[in-house]
Amino acid sequence: MSGWRAVVGVVLFLTAGCVPLQAASSLLRNGGFESDAGWSMASGASYDTQHKRSGRRSLRVDTAQGVQVEQVIYAVVPGEKLTACGWVTTQNIVPASGGGYAFMAVYQFDAAGRMVEAHDFAQYAGTRSWTYAEYTFSVNAQAEYIALRIGIYNASGTAWFDDMNLVKGEKAVEWTEPQSAARVEGYRAAILHEPSLPVRGIRTPLETFRRALAAEGISLTPLSASQLANPETFNADRFDLLIVPTGASFPLEARKSLQAFLMQGGDLLCTGGYAFDYLLMKQHGEWVPYAEFIRQQMERARDARFARVPDGGFEDGGTGWEADVREQCRVVAENPAAGERCAKVTADSVQAGARFSYTLSVEPGGDVSDRRTFAHRARAGNGLCLFGSVSVRP
Repeated sequence: MSGWRAVVGVVLFLTAGCVPLQAASSLLRNGGFESDAGWSMASGASYDTQHKRSGRRSLRVDTAQGVQVEQVIYAVVPGEKLTACGWVTTQNIVPASGGGYAFMAVYQFDAAGRMVEAHDFAQYAGTRSWTYAEYTFSVNAQAEYIALRIGIYNASGTAWFDDMNLVKGEKAVEWTEPQSAARVEGYRAAILHEPSLPVRGIRTPLETFRRALAAEGISLTPLSASQLANPETFNADRFDLLIVPTGASFPLEARKSLQAFLMQGGDLLCTGGYAFDYLLMKQHGEWVPYAEFIRQQMERARDARFARVPDGGFEDGGTGWEADVREQCRVVAENPAAGERCAKVTADSVQAGARFSYTLSVEPGGDVSDRRTFAHRARAGNGLCLFGSVSVRP
């Protein structure tokens, strides 16, 4: 086994056991709570085999103040329509001061983990029998992932949840527990195999892993970058382990499916370099560093030939910009990000604010992107922003 020891890197998220195959149309795992997979549990949450709507058990939440359980979904596309649904029953949900309830909700987050949108599609207090609720929504343009959250907010009592689901489209699909498929014997591995991908670090040959794993009776399936990016091709129901043998290099398009795989309990092995330090994307059929693509986009945004905001650098005194509170919005020669001037906006209190704005004409269905550079200094009760350059381009 010396060949195996020579190529081993770091393995994360080791798991065991078998997980039922999920319904192809569902973006959720374990919507019926028949296994322990998928959901991030919290104190006060448990599985109940006595009080359930279907199957063997439901999710039960008991609390004197509040608790929530969630499942994070990465396989979402900004602008697409999704529909969430589920069932809840409650017993003696008593709101605390300010109001409270048992709830089902959809939260949307950007790449930095900031919430960009949230909506409770069920809020119930008191005692009620099993009640169905659904919610159709569009994925926010800034959303990187969403979370389906259920629980009790600012209240005491007990709530049970069952048959949760999340599907693409505007039509709700009630959760149907997938038939337990016979677990394929043995450990199943997939490996990123994209010969054209530029490698920063050392690429471990496919055959090295094939021989080492074959000696242990482990099957190995090569996946291209596009196959790895497809959640129907690559997921934790099909594979137990992903091997990334390309050093620091990794295809950007497969990032979300990898996150979903790890959230589903998949294992990860990386070799040959500092993993994920060199993201690459396809541009005009060629692999380019993602960092270089961003640099090009920023340069284009600065180019006056493409800019939709004529004085985005405020070098002409903010021509075309409107200030809602003139005393708090000024163009200054103070700490500019570029050039000699920038826009300065101050706020005297947390209740008050001020802003510069520029009105653009756009066409329905058209695409624009923006670039903003700013510095921010804040103290309790007030704040200041310095905007160095702003541009919007087609």
